[in-house]
Amino acid sequence: MIFKTFDSDKDTFSSKFGIFGKSFEDIGNRFKKVSNELIATNDYTISNIANAWKNSSVKKDLSDKFIITKSDIENKLKDLSVYDQDPSNILASLLNNKEKIEAGQKTWQDYFNCLKEGEKWQVKFVQENDLTKVSLDDVKNAQNAAKQSAIDYNNGLKQMTLGAKAANAERCTISGGSFKKYLSGIG
Repeated sequence: MIFKTFDSDKDTFSSKFGIFGKSFEDIGNRFKKVSNELIATNDYTISNIANAWKNSSVKKDLSDKFIITKSDIENKLKDLSVYDQDPSNILASLLNNKEKIEAGQKTWQDYFNCLKEGEKWQVKFVQENDLTKVSLDDVKNAQNAAKQSAIDYNNGLKQMTLGAKAANAERCTISGGSFKKYLSGIG
């Protein structure tokens, strides 16, 4: 959705309404910061304007950015290749570690600490299942659920980009135009 309302303690239009997830007040404050920096440096070159815009963000995460590009999210996307491991190897590793833990040679925390980002689903899997009763299908299902979660996360990041928002706005415009055409045909 392009336009959005916000809960704010301030009783002003600019703090209660906005676009692309930012209130009009936040957008205005950002433009004011950029303007002040440009006035202070008296350098109105394109590169300085771009640097002033980038540096005007207080936070360095995506929640504070007005315009999010593909390059902003590239390093935040989850690597899906880690979910392509053979489930039978995962099950064998879990059972092997279970034996070592029962023998007192290791702890589950030791095993969990060695897991990569895309393997952390195994923590919940071990906590919620009796490993003596799990099947290969159980491991496959848990691995696929974790992969789907990572895919959803990546898609969510991609939907935040300016290109995705522009495509969505274009679809709304086309739909609105089609609706207007439909109404003109009725009357």
